[in-house]
Amino acid sequence: MQLLAGGWKAPSLVDVRGRATFTLWLCGCNLRCPFCHNWRLAEAAPEACRPVELDTVLKALHGAARLVDMLHVTGGEPALQARALERLLEESRGLGLGNSINTNCTLPHLLQPLLDRGLVDHVATDLKTPFHTLAGLRGGTAARLQERFLECLNALASHGVEVELRIPVPREIPGYTRLLEESLREAAEALHGTKWYVVVNPLQGRPLVNPRDEEWCAKHCSPDQQLVDMVVETARRHATRVYVNWVLSTV
Repeated sequence: MQLLAGGWKAPSLVDVRGRATFTLWLCGCNLRCPFCHNWRLAEAAPEACRPVELDTVLKALHGAARLVDMLHVTGGEPALQARALERLLEESRGLGLGNSINTNCTLPHLLQPLLDRGLVDHVATDLKTPFHTLAGLRGGTAARLQERFLECLNALASHGVEVELRIPVPREIPGYTRLLEESLREAAEALHGTKWYVVVNPLQGRPLVNPRDEEWCAKHCSPDQQLVDMVVETARRHATRVYVNWVLSTV
């Protein structure tokens, strides 16, 4: 079996908070987020992605098992390579490791078999607000995927999966804090009964990253500290643990 991958790293200390991981980047994605800095992986660009034998990745995972706490599969959208992902999670579990997936959570039908088998311990996902803008989609497609996102959160909670809810923070989005309050309320309701926490990620553009849409990011990335602090305050009304990445903060 082959998978389309961008590479892997072990150990990584930055992908799952508080844990050392074997991190694998898979290619392909069903969203077109304008701020994405892994867009070459998401679009499976030849310069970023290559076919890799699953056995090659498993051999590397075995070699790193003594150095890490868990396997973390990111992308792109890992659920698009569901068969290979399931094998990876099975092998990791056999090595006594935890399993984490960084997913956009809009493909719950592909994640459900993994949840039913108890193969997922931790999920990281973005709370994109407003969804259609940050997902780079329009109309009915965006509305359907937003519904599936909440369906996915419900499924994670019902299986007791720990969730890292990441909030990508843009600037100059009309009514953003009001929309975020509503998004967080819905997410908190969906995640009731499981462990979850919030990581606030102020969106960054060039020169720190190379986003998919540089023009969009020039207008909407790099929010000021006041907006970030407002997002943190909003998040704390719904979550007991709130962390901030990228910018200095007094929280």
